[in-house]
Amino acid sequence: MHLTSKIRGLTLVDLILTLGIFGIVVGSGAVILSDFLNRSYLQNTSRSVVDHLRRAQGFAMIRYQDSEWGVHFDTVDQRFTLFKGTVFATRDPAFDESEDLPDSLSLQNIVLNGGGNDVIFNQVLGNTSQHGSFIIRETLTNRQVTITLNPYGQVEVN
Repeated sequence: MHLTSKIRGLTLVDLILTLGIFGIVVGSGAVILSDFLNRSYLQNTSRSVVDHLRRAQGFAMIRYQDSEWGVHFDTVDQRFTLFKGTVFATRDPAFDESEDLPDSLSLQNIVLNGGGNDVIFNQVLGNTSQHGSFIIRETLTNRQVTITLNPYGQVEVN
């Protein structure tokens, strides 16, 4: 009896099929990862904006540096800045704490009482006459977070 062994190799069809399945899995993973990162950027940036607002209010309430404090929203450079003073243009930049938005996000629809892009908190009480709302929008999916500030300085995130 003569034994013959069949040597089975990898065919071109097997290789193409394997690479196609691998490509689909990797492509799906990249889309899911991208969506996860963009959602995280939106959540983290919203938290950071709220943190800046609360810190400005806290500094004003304790009269830190014997001054009012505020947050400036720059829709051109897509940045927000905690600052010391009552007017952003004449502030002391040595006290600034700025944060740029990720490229996938934008500040939009800033509607503050009295107009402008600054929220100034009054000393001791921490209230503001620049109450209102604005949106942080993710540009690819149009997912958004609306941040609302009432006259007492309370912040709500939707």
